[in-house]
Amino acid sequence: MGDTKLVRVTNQIYYKLHTEDWIDKLNNPSLNLKPTQLLVKPIVQGDSYALQMTASDGTKEYTVDDLKGSAFLCIPLSDSTKTAVGVFHTPFGDYPTPTKIERRDGKAIAILTVNTGNFYSIVYNAADCKTIYGHWAEEAIQNMADRTIIKERDGFIEHPNATIPRAEFLAMVLRGCGVSTLESDYKNIFEDVPPSSAYAGAIQTAYQLNIIAGVSSKKFAPDESLTREQAVVILTKLLKAYHMDDKLAVAPSITQPFADQASVSAWAADSMAFALTHGIIRGVAPTSLAPKKQMTYAEAATMVWNVLKQYTKKI
Repeated sequence: MGDTKLVRVTNQIYYKLHTEDWIDKLNNPSLNLKPTQLLVKPIVQGDSYALQMTASDGTKEYTVDDLKGSAFLCIPLSDSTKTAVGVFHTPFGDYPTPTKIERRDGKAIAILTVNTGNFYSIVYNAADCKTIYGHWAEEAIQNMADRTIIKERDGFIEHPNATIPRAEFLAMVLRGCGVSTLESDYKNIFEDVPPSSAYAGAIQTAYQLNIIAGVSSKKFAPDESLTREQAVVILTKLLKAYHMDDKLAVAPSITQPFADQASVSAWAADSMAFALTHGIIRGVAPTSLAPKKQMTYAEAATMVWNVLKQYTKKI
């Protein structure tokens, strides 16, 4: 990914744009446009913020609705004592977006990841997660609930040690990484995922992004569990699809200390090495990866929380 630059648009809004990635989302991706021809105009409506993005080839102007890379909004906080969460608004509801809190010029600001032309705003939340206090995944689950990525009364909090279904894991990963899902025009990709399913939009979105495939050409098995290596592959594919991996280096030898490294499937080896290198996943013991072990709610929440911690370090 190309260099990034933090630019002041107004006193309240900033953007940082990865300059190599926006161009293929234009109406005509074959245009020979330069990154400097992307025009950014701030829009403020009450407490909501957006970036209006256009590009020109010298004769015609094109609207940039979505970024394959990432831009960032910096919004001042009115309450720095609570957990601030950036959300973007769609006709189908609000979605959280990766958010980092910093202090600049003595004021607290929230830095929001932006990859659409939607309006963004700040919400303040403190989830009630008393049932998981003392659990090894308490930090991850609490932070994910505070950020509205998971709900207060679902499997992550009610039974964190239970195995997580494939569809629920997929929806949580998309939501955690700030990816809006296709809630309309469902195409019945899999016969066991009807349009009425709560996860139909997430499954269709991930399928179109080439992040997931079914257990067969017609079935997705949404209620079945998934293994640790399957979960890692889904997550790393999503990071690459949105360039959130930032082309980070991978240490292939990182699996060597694990006695069961040979049990990692060939199709999961690169993803597992990437996830271990960057602290997204850890072994279940110092010498055990357990790639075929079923993923639990607690492990799933921890994986996504580890991604968010790593990602916001680079903003």
